[in-house]
Amino acid sequence: MAKRVVNNLKLGFFVIAGLAFLVVLLYMLGKNKQIFGSSYELKAYFSDVSGLVKGNNVRFSGIQVGTVKSIDIINDTTIQVIMTISKKMEKIIHQNAIASVGTEGLVGNKVLNIVPGKSKTILAKENDVIASKSTIDTDQMLNSLYKSNENILGITNDLKTITDRINRNNGLWELLADKTLPNNIKSSLINIQASTVKVSALVDNINSIVYDVKHNKGTMS
Repeated sequence: MAKRVVNNLKLGFFVIAGLAFLVVLLYMLGKNKQIFGSSYELKAYFSDVSGLVKGNNVRFSGIQVGTVKSIDIINDTTIQVIMTISKKMEKIIHQNAIASVGTEGLVGNKVLNIVPGKSKTILAKENDVIASKSTIDTDQMLNSLYKSNENILGITNDLKTITDRINRNNGLWELLADKTLPNNIKSSLINIQASTVKVSALVDNINSIVYDVKHNKGTMS
C-alpha cells in the first residue's frame, strides 16, 4: 500500500513538472525568446517608452527579429531598453540604425521598430547602443485631433452666421440680381480706361513743357 502511494506521488510530481515545463515553453515560444537559436543583445536609450513592456516584439524594417529583454530606468530622463535579437541580424543591423517605439495597428500592443540608417557604417555587435527617436504618442495625437475638430466646428459656426446674415440682407441680393449691373460695370470700366488715356496724355504734355523750360525753349522759358 505504501509503495503504491509513493508511486502515485512520483507520477504526480512528474506530471506537474511536465505541465510546468510545457507552460514555460509555450510562453517563451509565444514571446519569441529564440530558445533554439542563437541571439545577441542591443541597447537603446529613450526618454519615454510610451507603454513598452518586457516581451514586446522587436522589428527591423517591419520584420520580426527579436523581443524586448528588459526595460530599466537609469534616471529621471533616461530609460534603457535591452533587446534580444536573432543572431542572423548581426550581419544586417548597423550601428547607425534607429530604434523607435510604435504600435501594432492603431490601438494594438507596443512594438520596438528598428530602421536602417541612411548610410552604411560598421555592423552593430553584442551590447552596442543604437540611436533612438521619440514618436508621437497616441493620446497626444487624439488630443490634437480633438482640438482641431473644435477649431473646425468654430469656423463652421462663424461661416453659418455670416451666411445667415447675407441671406437676410435683401439689398445685397437685389443688387446682385440687377440685370443692369453688368452694363454699368462695363461702362465704368470704359470710362476708367478713357480717363487713363487722358491722364497719360496730360502727363506727356507736362513732361514736354518741363523739358522746354529746362532747355530754354518755348514761351514759358
